[in-house]
Order: sequence, then C-alpha cells, then structure tokens
Amino acid sequence: MALSERHQHILSIMEAGIEYSTEQVAEKIGLKGPRTRQLLNELVNKELLACIGTTKRRRYIKPVD
Repeated sequence: MALSERHQHILSIMEAGIEYSTEQVAEKIGLKGPRTRQLLNELVNKELLACIGTTKRRRYIKPVD
C-alpha cells in the first residue's frame, strides 16, 4: 500500500496513543482544515489511524504498535 508524501508526513508527526484534532494536525503540516481532514480520513480508511467521536469533537489517534 503506497502512501503519499503528505500521508507519510502526517504519520511521522503523530505520536502513537495521543489524540489529535484536525486543526492540530493541519497546523503541524501547514495545510487547511478541509484538506487535512480528507487526508486523515484516507488514513483511517487504510486502517493506519483510528478516529474517535464525530463532527467537531472528532479526534484521530495513531494506534500503539
């Protein structure tokens, strides 16, 4: 499963076991919220991230290996 450079960047800045909001990730990678949300959801679909909650309270977490 090939990951884009942006997907890899997101995974590299996230620490396992810590919850992140879309805004937190967007700030770290320098993209706007909607594009960051799309990338995060793609990683969730690939089962590389888990999501907790819905809508504004949604958080993303990198599973602990």
